[in-house]
Amino acid sequence: MKKRYISSLIAFIILALVAVALWFFAPTLFGPGQQDEPIASSGKYAVWEYGETCFVLEVADTLSLRRQGLSGSDPLMKNTGMLFLYDLPGEYGFWMKDMNFAIDIIWLDRDDQVVTIESRVSPNSYPHVFYPDRNARKVIEVSAGVTDQLGVKEGDQLRLSAPTSTSAIDCAVL
Repeated sequence: MKKRYISSLIAFIILALVAVALWFFAPTLFGPGQQDEPIASSGKYAVWEYGETCFVLEVADTLSLRRQGLSGSDPLMKNTGMLFLYDLPGEYGFWMKDMNFAIDIIWLDRDDQVVTIESRVSPNSYPHVFYPDRNARKVIEVSAGVTDQLGVKEGDQLRLSAPTSTSAIDCAVL
């Protein structure tokens, strides 16, 4: 009987400690959901010029920003997008988890040459993962149909500006 009491007491203490640890170290489990939190931003922007068209691209240059990408965000405004930067070349895969709109995905090598394009990728394609044909260092996401409208194709050399830490960047000033 005494052994059973001690075992029950130990189990209760362990459960209490686990509950306190969860409450202390994982407040999001008991607080507002992730959807209530604002979407993170790097505060950095780059410009992509293609012919007479110019795009302002928000930069995703950290692991958490690249993971978030455009997931959960509103559709892109005209001539905007996101630029994903990686330290090393790789076959970086993209999926449409929690996306609210279709996009074009453009993979670039270290010289900003187009490696692969996936056009009009729908949120309904999730959980399919899209990969480039060969290693890439950068990825651009823009509204669906942009690559077709502009005539962007594999092998094209794109003109990208270096990221800058200002949200006041505007294609009109170039």
